[in-house]
Amino acid sequence: MKNRMPGTENETTFTPLTRWLGAAAVAAALAFSSACSSGANSVLNPPPGGGGSNLTVTNANPSDGNGTVTVTGTLVVNNAGTGFDELNLSQMVGSVGHDVTITWDTTTHAIHSVGHGWGSGYTQCVVGTANPCDSAKITIDFAGHQVAFTNLTLVDDTFGTGATCNLGGTARW
Repeated sequence: MKNRMPGTENETTFTPLTRWLGAAAVAAALAFSSACSSGANSVLNPPPGGGGSNLTVTNANPSDGNGTVTVTGTLVVNNAGTGFDELNLSQMVGSVGHDVTITWDTTTHAIHSVGHGWGSGYTQCVVGTANPCDSAKITIDFAGHQVAFTNLTLVDDTFGTGATCNLGGTARW
C-alpha cells in the first residue's frame, strides 16, 4: 500500500512486515513505560476517596502564614534518586500561597525535614541542623496515606527573618 505524506511528494510503502514491526515497537514502548512508572521515582496518587488534608498552621510570624491547608498532596518516592520520599502540598489560603514539603528516608522512613513557605515567610526543621525535627510530634501513617503533626514548631534558621509557625493536623497523599 502506498501512502503519500501530506504536503510532500514522497511516498512511503507499508508492507505487512513494517506494520508488524511498528506495532511491536509501540507495544514494547508501552510495556517499558508502564514498568518504569512503578520504579523508584514514581509519583503516587491518593487512594480513591482518600480525602484532603487538614493541616492547620498557627502562631505564624508573619501572621499571613496562619491558615488551614486542605489539598491532597503529591508524594514522590525516592525523589530524583536522593533516597528521600517527598510529600508536597501547595494551596492558596485566601490570598496567600502556602507550600508544605515533608521528606523522609525512603528505606527507614525516618523524618528528614519539614518546611512551610508562605507569602512572606519560610520555616523548617531539618535533621542535623540547629533546628532538627522533633520526631515525637510527627507520625507517618503509610496505610492511611497521611502524616500527622502534633503542634510541631518550625523556625527560620536559613534566611534570618525570624519567621515561626506551628503545624497541627494531617497532611494526606
